Amino acid sequence: MNLKFTFRADITDEQIAICYDYYCPPSKNNFDLLNHIVTVCQAYQITIKELASTIKKSQVYDLTICCKKCNIMLKLEHPLLKYINKDFNYVCQNCIEFTASLQSTSH
Repeated sequence: MNLKFTFRADITDEQIAICYDYYCPPSKNNFDLLNHIVTVCQAYQITIKELASTIKKSQVYDLTICCKKCNIMLKLEHPLLKYINKDFNYVCQNCIEFTASLQSTSH
């Protein structure tokens, strides 16, 4: 998995490290998101609310998975729990909504 991180201008170095640790768990084997969240919070001595506000200062994209219609990278909301094949037929939410609106107006 190859990730692209973008950050708001007001993010600190420690918050950047938190984002990397959140989105890049050490092992995907037997991965449990809740335990991972607790581990990150304990490591940085922050609350879950503070973790959530820190994560909102970043946008993370998987460079290996792009929308088959518009070619925009998959934006991650959480760490990927398992490997997704790069040939996966991903369609982004914008393209799904756009296609649906075209179908509803053509009737």
